[in-house]
Amino acid sequence: MTRPHDCAYAEAVLLGESPVPVGVLTDFEAGVSSCDACTDLAAALAEIDVLAADLPDLEVPAELSKRTLEAVLAEMAPSAAPVRRSTHQKWPFAMIVGGLAAAMALVVAWPGGPSPAPPDRLVARGSGDILPTVALKVAVDEGTGLERHRRDAAYPSGTKVQFRVALDRPADVALVRVDGSGAEVVTTATLTAGDSNLQMGAQPLAWQVEPGESDARFVLLAAPSGTLPEDPASGLSVDPATLSEPAGSVCARVGHLACDERLLRVQP
Repeated sequence: MTRPHDCAYAEAVLLGESPVPVGVLTDFEAGVSSCDACTDLAAALAEIDVLAADLPDLEVPAELSKRTLEAVLAEMAPSAAPVRRSTHQKWPFAMIVGGLAAAMALVVAWPGGPSPAPPDRLVARGSGDILPTVALKVAVDEGTGLERHRRDAAYPSGTKVQFRVALDRPADVALVRVDGSGAEVVTTATLTAGDSNLQMGAQPLAWQVEPGESDARFVLLAAPSGTLPEDPASGLSVDPATLSEPAGSVCARVGHLACDERLLRVQP
């Protein structure tokens, strides 16, 4: 059975925000080819890849990186908590195409290479390690194929949830499910830099919503290789009264690990 084409999901896959569909890749590619907007987006991204491949390899001078990091550390007051900024910003397609020339000019004019670590990637004072930047991406399958997870939707029992992780450097990660009754580790993994699906053996890991299951937050914790706590779920909790609200954020109370989370609402 061929699933209907979903422009929003196709855009998320093309931009790397959702996992590549498993088992229906041919249908997905056919859907992209049949949609003018999706075809234009795929062509624009391919053009960016071609242009980027022709750029020279440039490195930030080591002294500049050192001075920048020292300045960031100096700005951090002893009692200041890490500032966490959202890493999820969706750019309209028109901005991607319209800003291509300006973006390429900026890349050429400004030295490339890793940016200095922002405060939200620095471990609590006393540690010499720098935390990775991490993003958790979620897709759901209600029986008709993978679709992009919608934050405002409630999903029925039987829904399968898949997870994709984006990292700026190799790291040990743990996926933890947190609800009003406690926290449980779903899986742990050692991943390389870039985007990776969380796997169960050779297949993508899929959490299946069971009857009677409550709303929960899926929390992705990350740390430099070899430094992830033995029990990553220890100390993680959420107030059932605020679980579905911004005040129920688990990551807001995690200061020693890189963290990202997604709220999964479940139909009663």
